[in-house]
Amino acid sequence: MKLKLPPATLTAALCVMLLLTLVMLPGCGTSGPERFRVEGSVTFDGQPVKQGLINFRPMEGTKAPTIGCLFTAGHYEIPADKGPLAGTYKVQIEVHKFTGRKTPDLAGRLVVDEFVDIAPKKYSGATSELRAEIDADNTELDFDLETGSN
Repeated sequence: MKLKLPPATLTAALCVMLLLTLVMLPGCGTSGPERFRVEGSVTFDGQPVKQGLINFRPMEGTKAPTIGCLFTAGHYEIPADKGPLAGTYKVQIEVHKFTGRKTPDLAGRLVVDEFVDIAPKKYSGATSELRAEIDADNTELDFDLETGSN
C-alpha cells in the first residue's frame, strides 16, 4: 500500500524541513570567542634569537588559556585556531643557549641538545615584566630584549 500525500502537504513538509535546516545552521562551524593569529620577532641585544619559547599568560580579567610556542630565527607565529583570545597577557620569553652537551628528553628516551635559558628574569618566568594587549587591531607583537640586571 502506497501512501500518497496531496501536493500541498508535501510542499508544507519540505518548507518545514528547510526552515529547521536554516534554524540549525548557525550552530554549525566554529563557536566560542574569537581567537587571533599572533606573530612577531624576538631579538636579544639587537640580534634575532636563534631558538626560544614564548608564552602568553592571561592577566587578571582576561578569561583565556595560556598560549605559547617554540620559535626559531627570531620569529614566532601562533595560528588563529590555536591563538589567544582578546585580552591582556603577561608575556614570558625564554632565550635558549645550547651548552654543547646532550641530555635525555623529559620522557627519558631520546637524547637532545641541552640548553639553558639566558633571558634576564624580567623577561621570563613568573617575574616577567612584559605585557601584551591582544585584539583584532593588535596581533603583530615584537619583543626587543636586552642584557641587563634581572
